[in-house]
Amino acid sequence: MVNYWWFIQGWVRYYLHKFAPFLLRWHIREQVIFRESVASPYCKVRGDCICGCPLPQLYYADKTCGVKGVDSCYPKMLSKYEWRKFVESNYGRDTGEEWGEGYGFV
Repeated sequence: MVNYWWFIQGWVRYYLHKFAPFLLRWHIREQVIFRESVASPYCKVRGDCICGCPLPQLYYADKTCGVKGVDSCYPKMLSKYEWRKFVESNYGRDTGEEWGEGYGFV
């Protein structure tokens, strides 16, 4: 049932961004761009994630990509405060962390 929620959430946000971007919060729009930039090239070519979810709609859902036991390409969707902290730390580089450490990504 949870996967249905992510599927619906991803499609709704995708169409909002496409037809009424002002209705989608800025930190979500920025994270979608970030997720697209760090996603696996393999998944981009296939057009879906290893978990079977379609791209680019999965970029818009709160869930992270991937399946259990496999590293995810990108993180879960962050709140606007977590996202600001992450961006201000130069995507984790200024703190000496990997891109996901300390932000619930890894």
